[in-house]
Amino acid sequence: MDINTQDLRATLAALPTSGRGRRYTPELRLALKILLPDFEDHAVIQERFEREALAMAQLDHPRIISALDFGELPDGTSYMVMPLVRGSSVHGLIEKHGALPWPSACLIAAQVADALAAAHADEIVHRDLKPDNVLITTEDDGSYRATILDFGIARVRSAGRETPAPERLRTLTRVGMVMGTPGYMAPEQGAGQAVTAAADLYALGALLWEMLSGRPLFDVELDFTSILTQQLTTVAPAPVPPPDADAVPEALQTLLAQLLAARPEERPATASLVRDKLREAVQSGQVGRQRDTLDVLYGGQFAKDPAVLAADAADLPPVAGALHI
Repeated sequence: MDINTQDLRATLAALPTSGRGRRYTPELRLALKILLPDFEDHAVIQERFEREALAMAQLDHPRIISALDFGELPDGTSYMVMPLVRGSSVHGLIEKHGALPWPSACLIAAQVADALAAAHADEIVHRDLKPDNVLITTEDDGSYRATILDFGIARVRSAGRETPAPERLRTLTRVGMVMGTPGYMAPEQGAGQAVTAAADLYALGALLWEMLSGRPLFDVELDFTSILTQQLTTVAPAPVPPPDADAVPEALQTLLAQLLAARPEERPATASLVRDKLREAVQSGQVGRQRDTLDVLYGGQFAKDPAVLAADAADLPPVAGALHI
């Protein structure tokens, strides 16, 4: 690839005076995304690249990789500069470890829901949420931190903003045009109908189902039409964790069924509501495990005398799986 490295160095050197009011020090590790010259003349790919940059620059959230700068080099090459985040995708995590314990899956999904809530509040719908587009880093305590990337087909609205999105970017995908990933995009999206924030919640449900089961919700051998038919005509099955895994709580199964509802109006109202329910599920599970631990320590006495918890729970080791939200 013939890219002028001097132009790139000059672009990166200008970052400390970011227009977003932040200063980026030399210690900040950056990732540079470049649109190959072979695709510069491909209108849809060029617009998708610009759409991604626009959405990522508009969002400022710790669970979303933001665009620090984007534009064109003097030779016409499009570029986007982002913070470098090292880690594995959810897809890679599942390939390596298989199905995740349900509390870990909930923690990841809660972080993704929190990021979606921020995007939806800014009138941005991702529309291509899937395991490959959620990056996972492992914290020092062993917990997972999730980050969303790839807003290339996001629906961007900018009414009332000082710098509105170009009309060609806001209309890149229209009713009747299908863009997304089969098996993760909502039925209405696959049918070419109008897409709202509810479509991202369906994708979040498919993501959570896969983390719990260790495999995609739909058979990878199915074609697009077969997947869409199943989505519209059948109820999503309950997740199938490995035999040696803890059972998925009933409340979490109920939430998952709501996320995977065929009709968007039957899904939870907002991503923030989903985030809160996922947090509650993890916290309830922690309380349950602490209660089980006390039962073992006190020979079942705790079940008869809840006051034991107030007197002695502080002496127990903390339950693993801190919330990072």
